[in-house]
Amino acid sequence: MRHITTSAIAMLAVAIVVGVQRLYPRTVRPERMIVFPLLLVFFGADSLHTLFPNADPAYAAAAVLACGVGVLLGWAHAARWQVQFDAAKRLVRVPGDPSLLAILMVTYGTHFFLHYSVEAHQPWAVSGVFEFLAFAAWGLLAGMPLGRSTNVLLRCMRLENERGSTPTLG
Repeated sequence: MRHITTSAIAMLAVAIVVGVQRLYPRTVRPERMIVFPLLLVFFGADSLHTLFPNADPAYAAAAVLACGVGVLLGWAHAARWQVQFDAAKRLVRVPGDPSLLAILMVTYGTHFFLHYSVEAHQPWAVSGVFEFLAFAAWGLLAGMPLGRSTNVLLRCMRLENERGSTPTLG
C-alpha cells in the first residue's frame, strides 16, 4: 500500500463525526438506531470476505460467535441506560456515551491494519491465526453497537406493547 486513499480518510472522518455525535444525548426514532450497527455488520462481513476469500468456514463461525459475545456486551451496557420514549412522536431519547467513539476508532484502526497487512504482503497476514483473529475481532467489534441498539429498540417496542402507549420525554 503506497498511499492512503481518499476514501480511507473520508471513512475515518465519518467515524469520528458519528462517534463525537454519540457523546451527547440525542433523540431519534428507535428503528433508526439499528441502521448504523447493521451497516457495520454488513460492510465488515463483506470486507472480510474480500480480504480473505478462501478463509476456513470455521473462521466465519468464530466471527458469528464473537458477534454474539459483542451483542451480549452491548446489550448489558445499554441495559444500564435511562432511556425515555415519546409515543406520540415515536422517539426515544438516549444518553451520550463515549464508548461508541472508542469502538469506532478501534474498528477503524483494526480494519486499516488488516488491509495494510494483506496489501503489504506481510508473511503473517496469510496465516490461519491472523485470519481467525481478524474474523473474531470483527465479530466482537460489530456486535457491541448492534447489542446496544437492539436493546433500546426492543425496550421501546416492549413498552409500546405493554402500555398501548409510552411515557413522554421529560
